[in-house]
Amino acid sequence: NMRGFDAEAARVILRTLDIDLFDAVFCYRIDTAAWSGVLGRPDLLLDIDDPEHARTARRVEMCGETPDARTLKDMAKVKRFELAAAASARVSFVCQPADRDRFDEPKPEVAPNAVPTPAACPAYQPDRDTLLFVGNLNGGMENPNVEGLLWFVEEVWPLIAERRPETRLRIGGKTSEMVAERLVDLPVRVELLGFVPDMAEAVRSSAVNLAPIRFGTGTRIKVLDALAQGGAVVETTLACEGLGVADGEHVSLADSAEAFATACIELLNDPAKAATMGRNGHALMLDRYSTAHHVPRLAKRLAELMGVEPPAAVG
Repeated sequence: NMRGFDAEAARVILRTLDIDLFDAVFCYRIDTAAWSGVLGRPDLLLDIDDPEHARTARRVEMCGETPDARTLKDMAKVKRFELAAAASARVSFVCQPADRDRFDEPKPEVAPNAVPTPAACPAYQPDRDTLLFVGNLNGGMENPNVEGLLWFVEEVWPLIAERRPETRLRIGGKTSEMVAERLVDLPVRVELLGFVPDMAEAVRSSAVNLAPIRFGTGTRIKVLDALAQGGAVVETTLACEGLGVADGEHVSLADSAEAFATACIELLNDPAKAATMGRNGHALMLDRYSTAHHVPRLAKRLAELMGVEPPAAVG
């Protein structure tokens, strides 16, 4: 994925490499594998990350669109390409079971996303009136973060502002020109942060973290980051797909504008409930999604695939 990088400089580097000298080629995303010329190599370890054919189909379904014949043909072509790419690799990886099940045999292996998680749940006093959204806001409505944020700002936020006018909304992430234009006249008490260098600090300073994602695949790193820091999270059902969270225990789930606004207000008004939910989420992270838990396992699996001895200690 060459977004934000110098593609020609990357090609120069690739030309200097003798790929056959390596034990294996690990590539992030199918489009990068195709661009770099390694797709189809028998030693390719392919991290699929976000199946494009499934994400596009979900966006079409969510928007209630009726694709024309050309669009349907293009969608089918992308699906055939991605399924063939996964099957041609020595091993391919996805980050959650639902994505694995979208592929033919041999199916990809599941390597869950993981983030650094403190051993003890952080103790802090967040701003009781602040909601936080953080995400990559490049591109347009095809980006699940962009669509979800604009849905929240235009349909959910007015409900919250009316019922709890002291609430503030902070929006973090690099923003495309299209998104900036849509947000040029921000409502009162809504703040654009730009790029957030310290996600942990952002979570610790906010009462509730938001994941209003309505289409897409994979897992949402913003949710993992928030849970790892003991933050309370309100999210859609799709945003927590594959994470094994329980509504009301680890997170608060809501799919309509009314339900989402109500869930946010309830946690803002009940700091004790938000704190309990945060502790439960942190415990789940330690058990399932911490880098300390997953990195050694992944290192051992990659060593097996390359036919080398696994490192003595990885963390």
